[in-house]
Amino acid sequence: MKALHTTLRSLSGITALALTFTLGLSIQAQNTKKTAPAPAKAAAPAKSAAPAAKTSATQNHAGGGNSGAHGPTTSGASASHGPTTGAAHTGPTTANSGHTPTSTGVGARPSTTAPARTAAIAGRPGAIPGVTHGPLAHPPARGEMERSSPNGVARMRPDGRPADVHNARLCVDVHHNLANGGRRIERVRPDGVRMVSERGRAGYIGRPFAYRGHDFERRAYFDHGRSYNRYYGAYGYRGYHMHVYAPGRYYPRGYYAWAYRPWGAPVRYGWGFRGSPWYGYYGAYFTPYPVYATPSLWLTDYMLSQTLAAAYQAQADASAGAAQPAYSGPPVPPEAKQMIANEVQNDLALENQQAVANQQQAVADIRSSSVARLMEDGKPHAFLAGQEIDVVDANGLECAITDGDIVELTSKPGPQDTTANVTVLASKGGKDCARNSQVAVGLDDLQEMDNHLREQVDAGLQQLATQQGKNGLPAAPADALGAPTDTVVAQAAPPPETNGAQELAQQDAQGSAAEQEVLSSSAAPGANPSAPSSDDLFKPQN
Repeated sequence: MKALHTTLRSLSGITALALTFTLGLSIQAQNTKKTAPAPAKAAAPAKSAAPAAKTSATQNHAGGGNSGAHGPTTSGASASHGPTTGAAHTGPTTANSGHTPTSTGVGARPSTTAPARTAAIAGRPGAIPGVTHGPLAHPPARGEMERSSPNGVARMRPDGRPADVHNARLCVDVHHNLANGGRRIERVRPDGVRMVSERGRAGYIGRPFAYRGHDFERRAYFDHGRSYNRYYGAYGYRGYHMHVYAPGRYYPRGYYAWAYRPWGAPVRYGWGFRGSPWYGYYGAYFTPYPVYATPSLWLTDYMLSQTLAAAYQAQADASAGAAQPAYSGPPVPPEAKQMIANEVQNDLALENQQAVANQQQAVADIRSSSVARLMEDGKPHAFLAGQEIDVVDANGLECAITDGDIVELTSKPGPQDTTANVTVLASKGGKDCARNSQVAVGLDDLQEMDNHLREQVDAGLQQLATQQGKNGLPAAPADALGAPTDTVVAQAAPPPETNGAQELAQQDAQGSAAEQEVLSSSAAPGANPSAPSSDDLFKPQN
C-alpha cells in the first residue's frame, strides 16, 4: 500500500508536467506564428502496483540519426552509446544542499533558434601544465602520484598502477578504469578529428564540421561489427570544450504529444530479457515496472535495460569472458527511477520544440539542451551514467560511477568551479561510489551523462514507434505515425568513415606502445628508461 501511494504521488507530478508541456506548446506556437497541436489535458493516471516479478520478450532498436541496431538481444550482446570522459576529478568544492529526491516534475528546458557561434572555445584549466583536457586536467585523488617524462606525464594510483597517461608527442591520452578494468584511448589528430576507443565498447571517430556558423561534431560509432552516426553541437562553458547531443531526426509533433501524455489506462509489457545473461547478472539491481501508466516510465525502463546490457557486454569483453558473480545488492530506489522519468518528460518537451525549429530549416539552440542551461534553472536534475567515470569523493578518495548508476545535481557550482557536486542515488557497490555520498564530477562528464540519457530517449522513441499497438502497448493516433525527418544538421554532416573500425582497432593495439613510451621514460631510478619505438604510431590520416 505504501508503494502504491508513492507511485500515485509520482504520477501526479507527470500530470502536472503534461499541463506544462501543453502551455509550452502554446507559447511556442505564438512565437513561431504557427499553430501547434497542443496535447489534450492529461487524464488522471491510473493506480500502479508495486514492482512485480521480471517478465520476458526480446527487443532491439536502432540508434538515433542514421544509426544501426542497438540494444540488448536474447544473447545479451549489446551496443553502447558514445564514451564519456573517464575522469578522476577533485573532491566536492561547494556545499551541497542535501536535497532529498522527490517525484515531482522538473521543468522543461526551453529551446530557441541558435545564437552566433562562441567566439573562442578554450581548453579547461588543468592540474598539470600543458594538459587542458581529459582526466589529467584535474587534481589527483588522495595517494596518487604524478611522474613526468620528456614525452608526457603519468598519474599512478596508490597500488603503483597507472590511472592516466598523457603522451604529448603523439597527442594520445590513456585512461585505465578503476572499477571494470577497461582502458580508454583518445587521440586528437592534426586535422582535429578525435578517435576514441575502449575495450568492449563502441569506439568513435569524431569529425568536426560547421553548419550555418555553428560548430558540430559527427561521431561515427563502431561497435561489435555495427556502425551508426550521432551528432553533437559544440559550445564553450567555463573553459571546457563541450559537446551536446543533437538528434539526427525528429518525429511528427503528434508523436511527441502521444509519447508525452499518460496513456488512457496502465498497460503491461513483456520485455523479453528475463533469460538474457545481462539480466541474470543485474536482475537484483533493476526490476521493470509491472505496468506503465505513461510512456516516460516505459522509456525509463528501456534506458536502464539498454545501459545495463551494454555494461555487461563491456565487462565480459574486458575480462575475456571470465565469470563474474551476479550483483546481489539493493535495487535502484524507486525515487531515483522517478527522477529519471521526470528528465525523460523534459527531454520529450525539448525535442518537440526543436522539431518545430527543424521544420523551419533552423538550427535549434545548442545550449538549450546543455548542462550549462541545467546549471542555471535552479532545479534538481538526475543523470544516468552510460559509461564508467572515475571521480573523487568528499574525502579525496577515488571511486567510480558506472553504467546504470544515478546521480543527482542539487546545487549550482561556484563561478570558478569546473566540477559539480552530485549525490549518488543508485550505485552497485564494490568500487562504485557509495550511495548517498557526494562526489565531484567534471562538467564535461555531466554533459556526456545527459547526452547518454537523450540518446537513449531517442532510441526508445524509435523502439516505441515500432512496438506501438503490439505486445500490450496502445496504438498511436494517426497524426503520430508519420515517418521521422532527418535534421538539417544530419543532412549537412560529413560522410561516414569508410575504414573507421579498422582505424580504431589499430589505435587500440598501438595505444600500449604510446603509453609505455611515457611510463618507461618516467621510470624510477635504476629502471630501464628505454621505451619501445613508436615513431610510426598514429600517423596522420587523410
